[in-house]
Amino acid sequence: MPQSLSSLQFDNSFVQELPADPNSSLHSRQVQHACYSRVAPTPVSNPTLVSLAPEVAELLDLRPEELDAAEVARTFSGNQLLPGMEAYASCYGGHQFGNWAGQLGDGRAIGLGGCRGGFEAQAVSKGQWRLWQAAVRSRKLTW
Repeated sequence: MPQSLSSLQFDNSFVQELPADPNSSLHSRQVQHACYSRVAPTPVSNPTLVSLAPEVAELLDLRPEELDAAEVARTFSGNQLLPGMEAYASCYGGHQFGNWAGQLGDGRAIGLGGCRGGFEAQAVSKGQWRLWQAAVRSRKLTW
């Protein structure tokens, strides 16, 4: 069982298996023929942990009472990437005001990586992990 955030295992199949934006510059633009762009979360000053859901920590096989509040705040504010995290913004399109708006900026969230957590009850013998997506809410520009 992992004891700290830094001991979590990340399985970034999303960024490893889908086509990436070849343009690594960090500015708003149309992204063609890719499912995501690599990004860097914008640091915030003095992040503070306001609340922690023990049920979510347990899904990741973490003991909530043993977590370092400052590390949790740094990680989920986007100020620190844990070993194995790969930050990205997904490409998506959609409707706005009843009309197809085409490709939209990913202002929803920045993906930090797929994190392995507790075994599926029916899959323990097969050793299949659940995969939980860690993300930080976007606070500034849309990508």
